[in-house]
Amino acid sequence: MSNFTSDPAALADELESLYNGMAITRMENCAQIASITFLIYDILLKFDQEFEYVWRSKMSLIKFLYFFARYYGVLYNISIFIVTNMVGLSLDFCSKWFWFVILGGDILFTSMVNIILVLRINAMYFRNPKVFAFLIALLVVQFSLELYSSVDIAIITAKSVFLAPLGLPWPGCFSFPNVRISLFSWVPDAIIATVFFLMTVATFFRNTSWTSSDFKSIKRMSPLLVSFVKDGMIFYFFIFAILMTDMFMDLLFKNSFANFLGGWLIAIYSIAATRLILNLRETSQLPLEESVMLHTMNASTTYTGDIGQRNAATVSTGSVVFAEF
Repeated sequence: MSNFTSDPAALADELESLYNGMAITRMENCAQIASITFLIYDILLKFDQEFEYVWRSKMSLIKFLYFFARYYGVLYNISIFIVTNMVGLSLDFCSKWFWFVILGGDILFTSMVNIILVLRINAMYFRNPKVFAFLIALLVVQFSLELYSSVDIAIITAKSVFLAPLGLPWPGCFSFPNVRISLFSWVPDAIIATVFFLMTVATFFRNTSWTSSDFKSIKRMSPLLVSFVKDGMIFYFFIFAILMTDMFMDLLFKNSFANFLGGWLIAIYSIAATRLILNLRETSQLPLEESVMLHTMNASTTYTGDIGQRNAATVSTGSVVFAEF
């Protein structure tokens, strides 16, 4: 049975919307499968390091956040793919399902991953209380705006749920979401990613006496410092690119196709956040600990070359203390 109207004109509009939804579903399935495959591939690729530096360590906040970022994303994307391809779903199930998809998706995942980044940057700044308060304020603003837009979208989406007309056995749930409200969350997410990137770069210049002409000798720097800067830059550019793409999709499309890259947003956040932890642990060759673990990086690098008129110079990056909680 269907809850569609019997009015011919209205039925034609609803059928057109259904056909568009079917085409969108097929494309979303392809994108979802690709993101799931990419996540599973990365899990298998880095499992040796993960077992060494995470699984064998005691339980801690950073370990919990790592497992969440690593495995919740792939499980969430798999659940989306399964339900999208199920036939005979009820209106009640679809209404509740959309609440889970919206509140258990981007807002939950990006917020949890941002906590990892806050802990990371706070450690880079020697756990400075003012810096930590600033980072927490950013998270509160980001979460508040994203929660507001997510709840608004969930209400509209749950109320506009409908079934396939004429008893057609088309899989998944159908609705008419107002995806443009999500701009309230994409903008602060992009701003926070930019702030995190700038703070990472600022730490590099703060703890070195290098000039821009000295970057040709970057390979001679401390591996830990290089890991922090390199991973921070990679995280920023990938996240910023996917956020800008999602914002463009929201502005360009009025239907669920605007969320076409939702699975890839989860995948990129997952891989970036976990690589930030794994790469640092692999570089320092220190496992995660349950208690507060301090690792002091005193990078004293001697190099020769055309840096000013010096034949040799020693650059001290100072002591950067990384705290794992």
